[in-house]
Amino acid sequence: QLNELSDVSYADGDLTISSLDKIITSGDLTFEIGGDVQANLSGGDWRWFYQAEGGPFEMVSIGYESSVGCYFKMAHILDPDDDYFKIVHSASNRQTTISTDSDDAGGNTSHLNFDIKGNIIFDVASGYVAFSKASAEFIQLDMNTSSTAKFQTTTNYHLQFESQGTGDITFDSGGDIVLDSHDGNFI
Repeated sequence: QLNELSDVSYADGDLTISSLDKIITSGDLTFEIGGDVQANLSGGDWRWFYQAEGGPFEMVSIGYESSVGCYFKMAHILDPDDDYFKIVHSASNRQTTISTDSDDAGGNTSHLNFDIKGNIIFDVASGYVAFSKASAEFIQLDMNTSSTAKFQTTTNYHLQFESQGTGDITFDSGGDIVLDSHDGNFI
């Protein structure tokens, strides 16, 4: 019976609908799939929208942008272009970038919080981790040698250890503790 429709054909297990724009259902829609699902997208994007008054509103998109590469993006439904969390992988420079953005208060409210029930482990092949502010690197954690882990600031930044209230700062070493002041002063 499907083959009787002009834009539908079924052969060898493949259902082809040549002019389907939308599936409309008045209730829930469930797919029960016994194997994998593969989506071949010519347009490059897979998007999920939230349908409400004034909508639809984009919530999640997965796709490819020629300027950045493959991406996964979760957006605020009322402002998807300026309020989002995004993971991008660029094949050209082999980098994966996690970013947030918000146009509230100049973008300074788009925090990234980790609420972890277990450990956080960084396994960096080079042994080098850098911390930056507004793209300017200011702290390095360098474990690039077999016997030394180095925590240092970049040029002309101060390194301050501060304990709030009555908390202690403890240096516990199985060997020596060396304080080496290059200008010879301890203040």
